[in-house]
Amino acid sequence: LGPVSREVMLIFNKDIAGDKLRNVNLYDLVRNNEWTLEKFFEYGMTVAGDNGDNVWNENDLYAYEMGRGAKGYILSLLSSSNVQLTSYDEDTDEQYFSLHENEKGLDLLADLVEYFNEEGFSYNTNATEDTYSHPIFSTQNALFSAVVPHEASRFWNYEFDYGFLPLPMYDEAQAEIGYISPSWSSAQSMLNPIIDLENRTENIGIIFEALAFETWHEVIPEYQETMLKVRTTQDTDSMEMLDIIFRSVTYNFGINLIFDGMYGFAGKICRPLWQSKDASRVLSTVVAQQPTIQGGIDGIYEGLADLEGLS
Repeated sequence: LGPVSREVMLIFNKDIAGDKLRNVNLYDLVRNNEWTLEKFFEYGMTVAGDNGDNVWNENDLYAYEMGRGAKGYILSLLSSSNVQLTSYDEDTDEQYFSLHENEKGLDLLADLVEYFNEEGFSYNTNATEDTYSHPIFSTQNALFSAVVPHEASRFWNYEFDYGFLPLPMYDEAQAEIGYISPSWSSAQSMLNPIIDLENRTENIGIIFEALAFETWHEVIPEYQETMLKVRTTQDTDSMEMLDIIFRSVTYNFGINLIFDGMYGFAGKICRPLWQSKDASRVLSTVVAQQPTIQGGIDGIYEGLADLEGLS
């Protein structure tokens, strides 16, 4: 269930869009493969505005609420733009961290650092951490917010109309690939301690296969159709958008495995860049963290080799 309940998507305030973007149909942009980063930032900043007191605070209107913080949503937009953090080495038959060699990725990361710090894009009074101190979307002070489906019950309490959209593509040329919805989930299972793991290891695979079969054929369809599409959406357009999002869920080796934690791409690169407000530091920051992140990737392969030795 994790890949569905944890895939990143956008929610938008339909009342604000209807008032401020009167000639724009966001759903049609998605349908026509015109929903790009350029349009996302353009329409978000079109809506943004100070309330007249010349002081940007929680009472103004912003483009975007980043929810849990800048680091994860910078990385989500890199992923939805089909930026690969790793590359395949034919000699070693392994992936390696390669963002420092990826011109598109470095340029986009620099652009995102600038956009995320632009006045009116979002609001945060916490200067040391990237968690957001004001829920500006629920108070109707932001057009967009990035969310994941398992937060659905929170949407039911909103006192305004909302809709869902996939994350934007990098540009219209990406239509050949389609929309990409990164999923920040991992497989977690608990085995009953009565299973003899030492002598009956084949049982582990049987149990996991059975759980996966039941989830795929029974749990996920019910979750998508009833929990999300029926109970959470407010219009048939959003149901259609959720179908697009479901079809576009993506796992990226580099992004999913080195997202945060000990490998720390988000925490070691995205967060400090966002805090610095200095896009010129992108390459030096990426290069400085390359050994740590590569070390995490090497550790994954070492762990896999150890598992193969047990078989």
